[in-house]
Amino acid sequence: DWLQVYVVPICGHFWFVGNLIIVTLLTPIIKKLASKLPLLWFALVLILYVHPITKIASFFVALFYYTLGLYVLKFNITVKAIDKIEFFDLTLYCVLIWGIHLYSVIANVELASIEYFTIFASALFLIRFVGILIQRNNIYNILNRLSYYSFWLYAIHTPVLQGAIKAVWKKYLPYR
Repeated sequence: DWLQVYVVPICGHFWFVGNLIIVTLLTPIIKKLASKLPLLWFALVLILYVHPITKIASFFVALFYYTLGLYVLKFNITVKAIDKIEFFDLTLYCVLIWGIHLYSVIANVELASIEYFTIFASALFLIRFVGILIQRNNIYNILNRLSYYSFWLYAIHTPVLQGAIKAVWKKYLPYR
């Protein structure tokens, strides 16, 4: 059943491929809505992004980031714009979001999709941090060489991580 493969992909960490296919097919409609009604479309996508339904249907998360990508292109937002964000402000934003997320976990309170804001904050933080790292030429060369393998590193990270956790678990916490 093709729907089951979309919902639970054969290789779990490639869950986004189905969303990518759907968003690509819907690109003409999304582009038209994003250009004709930019604020309304962004508000709608943002509401769908934070709505609890995203826990079930990850498509809305993909739609949010796809729309952000369209706006980055449309409004010519570059990495230099992210580099202008003060590192302290970005760190404060990340700490605030992570604090809210931690509170929701400790207090066992469902705060819609706070982790999606954590993902967004983390992405901005990492882009800014990598920007600082690549200012040093030797680190840039190392990261540049590693970039050729990024897909394969991503492709193997889940199976390797699961295997490592399983091996550690068996060694230190064996079944009795």
